[in-house]
Amino acid sequence: MLPLRSPCRASGFIERGLAVINNKSFRLLVCAVLTIGLFGLTVLPGQSEEQSSARQQQIVDLEKQIQEMNKKLAELRKETNGATVAPPVEAGLALDWIKPLTWRSIGPAAMGGRIVALSVLEADPSTYWVATASGGLLKTLNNGITFEHQFDRESTVSIGDVCVAPSDRNIVWVGTGENNPRNSVSYGDGVYKSTDGGKTWKNMGLKKSFQTGRIKVHPKDPKIVYVGALGRLYGPNEERGLFKTSDGGETWQKILYVDDKTGIIDIAMHPTDAETLLVATYERQRDSYDTNDPSKKVGPGSGLYKTTDGGKSFTKLIKGLPTCALGRMGIDYCSRASWRRAPRIRRGSKRATLWWPSTTRPSTQGQSSWKRTAITMSAPS
Repeated sequence: MLPLRSPCRASGFIERGLAVINNKSFRLLVCAVLTIGLFGLTVLPGQSEEQSSARQQQIVDLEKQIQEMNKKLAELRKETNGATVAPPVEAGLALDWIKPLTWRSIGPAAMGGRIVALSVLEADPSTYWVATASGGLLKTLNNGITFEHQFDRESTVSIGDVCVAPSDRNIVWVGTGENNPRNSVSYGDGVYKSTDGGKTWKNMGLKKSFQTGRIKVHPKDPKIVYVGALGRLYGPNEERGLFKTSDGGETWQKILYVDDKTGIIDIAMHPTDAETLLVATYERQRDSYDTNDPSKKVGPGSGLYKTTDGGKSFTKLIKGLPTCALGRMGIDYCSRASWRRAPRIRRGSKRATLWWPSTTRPSTQGQSSWKRTAITMSAPS
């Protein structure tokens, strides 16, 4: 009688052979059947020699099948290990194309805030400053190709106006506090002066003016500066009106004042006579309950004034202008040889009216009477 192999050794062959079978349940079933079959073929006491010989032959046949399965398994493993896997396809441009590319900013993708003022150096129009309502000051020396941020280390970044001295590019004035009467408005802490083109700044006073309407610098004497203080938006205060300095901001004189609810929103200086100015006053106020528009956007304090002696005296211009309560005005002189001016008068909540001098006779001292020529709807507040 041939010696029987150990059932445990036979089971090891079976498990290796079943490694190629993917179905887990089927593998367990076959393993169990083969294991039981091997134990059943083992020679037990009392079995005949013929029965033992038949069982031994069955074991030999099973071992042969296991060897064939192991051989096939080895061939499958060899084919898998020798197979060539295709490299993944790269999406997009090749790296050689991407390396030369560089990034540049093309502006904000979302709302970038309000630009409230520009100041262009007339001697070199490629140099100008951009003032923002709540994002500080920017300067360009190459007509807007690149900008540098200025006014980032002061106590506020809310700006109402910026003005460079026409006679000196290094002297720049900034009035803090946005002048738009919005529900998201920020207030400032007076006016600042730079003597190095905006690299450094010094606070020159008017710290309780809250918002700044306009700044004008004398075209020949940079020490003479006019500041239109708009005043507190949410209530009355005294430090508002038109202020003038003749010593570069060391001292200030209030030269035009209406009341503690009215400030200065705009100033226009005559292009050939720096002693002649038009000044627009503006009475406005917000409360805790108004939404976009302020609760008060017109009032008796709003009006148009003129001086021909550098602010020593003022005349209120009323002839030909609306007799109702006025609102915000935007005024300017024509910078060309023409003498005409066109103050834009803010009336009511949704109307802006354009007014021109009522005569065609040239004048270098301004006009005291006006006539309406056009109306534009949906004007800003």
